[in-house]
Amino acid sequence: MSVATLVVALAFTAAACGGDDDDESAPTLCDDVEALQSSVTDLKNVDVVANGVSALETAVSDVTTNVETVVESASDEFSDEVDALQESVQALGSAITNVVSGGTDAVSNAVTGVETAATNLVDAVESEQCD
Repeated sequence: MSVATLVVALAFTAAACGGDDDDESAPTLCDDVEALQSSVTDLKNVDVVANGVSALETAVSDVTTNVETVVESASDEFSDEVDALQESVQALGSAITNVVSGGTDAVSNAVTGVETAATNLVDAVESEQCD
């Protein structure tokens, strides 16, 4: 799954969540998912060649911050999915930190892990709170 696919999935979930007025936590969680979506879009648009690895690290930091916020909103009900997402984001950070020794394949694999974990969380949130 590509980053673009993840962004579309997050956008769909955010839109779907907006219509659920019965659950007070849903709008907060959906707002948090929208912020995560925005940071993932920014990450996808980083031009490492033009702006360097520091631009990539900043974008990952923003994604991490938004993941932490989603974790706070969703951790009780979606703990398994949240744990998997946190672990995958940590793995991505490590892969980026070690890109010189680990290569870009490690970063690509870590991004795939984040995409998978995020998709699993989005699917779970959508099925439980954004009907």
